[in-house]
Amino acid sequence: MKNEDLEKKFKDADDPLKMVIVCDMWLTGFDVECLSTIYLDKPMRNHTLMQAIARANRVFQNKPNGLIVDYVGVFRNLKKALAIYGTVVEDGEMPVKPKDELIKRLEELLDEISKFCKTCGFEVSGIIIAKDFEKIKLIGEAVDKILVSEQKKLKFLGLAKDALQIFTSIKPDPVLSQFIHEILVIRILAGRIKSITGEDVDIEEISEAVKELLNKSIESIAKYEISSPEELKDLSKIDFVKIKATLDKNKKHIVVEKLKQKIKSKLFLLLRMNSSRETFAEKFQKLIDEYNEGIKSIDEIFDELSNFAKELSEEEKRGLSERLTEEDLAIYDLLFKPDLKKKELEKIKHIARELLAKLKSEKFVLDWRKKQQTRADVAVTIKNILYEQLPESYDTQLYIQKSDLIYRHIYDKYYGEDRSIYSILEVTQ
Repeated sequence: MKNEDLEKKFKDADDPLKMVIVCDMWLTGFDVECLSTIYLDKPMRNHTLMQAIARANRVFQNKPNGLIVDYVGVFRNLKKALAIYGTVVEDGEMPVKPKDELIKRLEELLDEISKFCKTCGFEVSGIIIAKDFEKIKLIGEAVDKILVSEQKKLKFLGLAKDALQIFTSIKPDPVLSQFIHEILVIRILAGRIKSITGEDVDIEEISEAVKELLNKSIESIAKYEISSPEELKDLSKIDFVKIKATLDKNKKHIVVEKLKQKIKSKLFLLLRMNSSRETFAEKFQKLIDEYNEGIKSIDEIFDELSNFAKELSEEEKRGLSERLTEEDLAIYDLLFKPDLKKKELEKIKHIARELLAKLKSEKFVLDWRKKQQTRADVAVTIKNILYEQLPESYDTQLYIQKSDLIYRHIYDKYYGEDRSIYSILEVTQ
């Protein structure tokens, strides 16, 4: 060990070196993000005290804060140190809290979550005392009841986040054993909701929580869904008749939430490629608002989401029917105006193809957006082609407007030679 790089070893969260006894340099000038606990056994004040506290208080992965164990009462000097080198929030609350206060706050949050769950129509305690497979059933029903509205979903996730963060902050402490079952249920419910709604979730962590709650192998509960929502490639492949049949059973809101998130994912992708699809986004948002406000029943919203998904699927295929690529279609939509004759529509398609081909072959040099000359060259190319080829029904004002729209679209979507939002989305799909 004498010849090893102790700094490097201690900064590595996976290294077996977990504890060191330090003096001045490491205490005040050594940054270890994964450090969770610091034990203070010497008097400190002012800047030295502030730096010592900061050693353990870095956020790292699932560590929201650190633990300071004070053997000599140095925290009597903390308020003075904060007045000089830090800040105290307006209500006088100290940023460093005794564990007793955190435990009390955890109890309050768990009580609030318990009461909230009762208003949703289920009890956390009922899930805890249920038999293994009954637990799984109750968890699914609980998730469905939380997803009744956006407000309930956000309320639960907010409370769960606070409770889980404080629980993590208190660890390690034997007192936490009395809260472990409630915390496991809350973690599972929150993880399940996040997986349904498409948020980032640690599937392995939720699986472990389920195992711990059931106290048996995860293989025995394979029927429980904890996977992330799958990527949706084609909305036309959704069997809406089959899905609607499940609405007659439990978990109606889970079914609708999954459908909503699949549509949302596809809509986001289509919007990134073509901003002219904004009307679809507005229609979708109106549907969701009506659902959240209770204007539509669960069956009505399912039918409307199903119809909307079919419309979106048709929109996704529109480029094929127009004989245009997705990139050409975006420019075509920006050039479009009502009441164009068939010959004029064909002319607009030709302009879209020719303009994009010319820009790609001649103007999209490396980092073209960063140089005034190359930006101007692109803008002039757009204006020249539109000026020469737009149908006569486009007056001067409309020509200027369309030129500006096309330039902004090109600037937003094309980054340089062979680099665009379309190439990126093609790789990630």
